[in-house]
Amino acid sequence: MMIDDLSLIKRLGQGSFGEVFLTSKKGHSQLYATKKIPKAIADSEKVKKYFKNEIIILQQLNHKNIMKLIEIKQTKDNYYLVCELCNGGSLNECLDKYRKINRKPFTEEVVQYLMRQIVDAIKYIHHNHIIHRDLKLDNILVNFDNEEDKKNMNLFGAQVKIIDFGFAIHLDPKKKNWLLVL
Repeated sequence: MMIDDLSLIKRLGQGSFGEVFLTSKKGHSQLYATKKIPKAIADSEKVKKYFKNEIIILQQLNHKNIMKLIEIKQTKDNYYLVCELCNGGSLNECLDKYRKINRKPFTEEVVQYLMRQIVDAIKYIHHNHIIHRDLKLDNILVNFDNEEDKKNMNLFGAQVKIIDFGFAIHLDPKKKNWLLVL
């Protein structure tokens, strides 16, 4: 399926409000993840504020451990959020794969390595007066540097990316009714 200069190659998964596709862009070799959200869902009263909120917040943020929103496209029926691609799935999926390969959960060193990245991202969003409010293993994606690291679940060759800012809030820094933890 083609949307302007985007080619939706294959379906990667299903989210709460739409589908995610592996995407290529005409004239580019890089691959992307594109979230396809039907306008009937995105524009509904129940979802509208979360959808707009996520877009506004992602457009404000620029951090190596936060999923980058590249561009937004739309057709008569759908919105398409083109984002950077993370090739390792969610942190929850990686934990499951790691357990199968190693017959144990992440080592303390792996947890420290991953947590350092997560805390750095949280510190950044808090510095920008944003609170995620839905941080969980399924909302942290993993991007491996290469296929060998991915195959062997070498998480020291990976970077985590926080996603899903639909429930996030932007706080007024002038109000003293919240604590900046980090």
